[in-house]
Amino acid sequence: MLKTIYAFTQLARMSNCVLTGISVIIGATCSNLFIFENGFFRMTNYLHIDLLTKAIFSAVFINAAGNAINDWCDKNIDKVNRPNRPLPKESLKPSSAILFAATTCIIGIVFSILVSPVHFFITIFISAFLIIYSFWLKNSILYGNFLIGLLSSATFPFGALAIGEIHRSWIPAFFAMFFHIGREIIKDIEDIQGDQLQGLKTLPIKFGLPVAKKIALLIFLILSLFTLWPFFTEIYGPIYLGVVLTYNALVFYALYLFICTHINFANGHIGRILKVAMFVGLTAIALGEFERSFLSSSAF
Repeated sequence: MLKTIYAFTQLARMSNCVLTGISVIIGATCSNLFIFENGFFRMTNYLHIDLLTKAIFSAVFINAAGNAINDWCDKNIDKVNRPNRPLPKESLKPSSAILFAATTCIIGIVFSILVSPVHFFITIFISAFLIIYSFWLKNSILYGNFLIGLLSSATFPFGALAIGEIHRSWIPAFFAMFFHIGREIIKDIEDIQGDQLQGLKTLPIKFGLPVAKKIALLIFLILSLFTLWPFFTEIYGPIYLGVVLTYNALVFYALYLFICTHINFANGHIGRILKVAMFVGLTAIALGEFERSFLSSSAF
């Protein structure tokens, strides 16, 4: 029983689900979720807790559904690329993955209805595009990468709209879009062996590793430059800058391994470094928002 539960958590990719939940909260934080008043940070409206919690559950369950259906579509490829995943390892039956995906998707949609009609429509579109990606766009050059980047960025305005307006949630959304596009290209390189065996035509297979590496490098360089923009335009302060420089250091370290060494891409080491960088980037935005709120209150 415990092994089955653990297999389902692997199928859902719990670390990704946690990142999704955090991203929704960060999006809400960018919509003035907290204010600094009388020496303390407090929520602008405690009624927001209910809507925000429902938005988090909606996003997390949709994310889990997308991961499950993606694993089902990749069950043969993962026998080469990721043999320890639940389906190639036969910890779960393929039918169980489909049932899990359908169940979590329905739960996510129900939670979105409880937030607002806007969230319901966003969730329907995201669910549809996740299916389109898994069945058709994975075997494409960049289209699938761009779609995943776009869908990943949606979690931030999703959280912001749960409590009000978009406000500054477009900033982490823009970061996330570029980050995930670059990361998806790296994942294509990591998966090149299994993808070739299945006859897929991803960017590194079609144009070669050097071209794929250069495109990923360019995307991350543009992103790293843009992460400095909120500081120089005084949207966020020096605390944000310090943390975002740490984020950039992690990204550049991953890029160094990616470009300049003979690391075994299939072991996913670069992907793990980028996942840590993702947490640091989210922390930078959160601290930037708290710092902004504090400085705004001090100005009066």
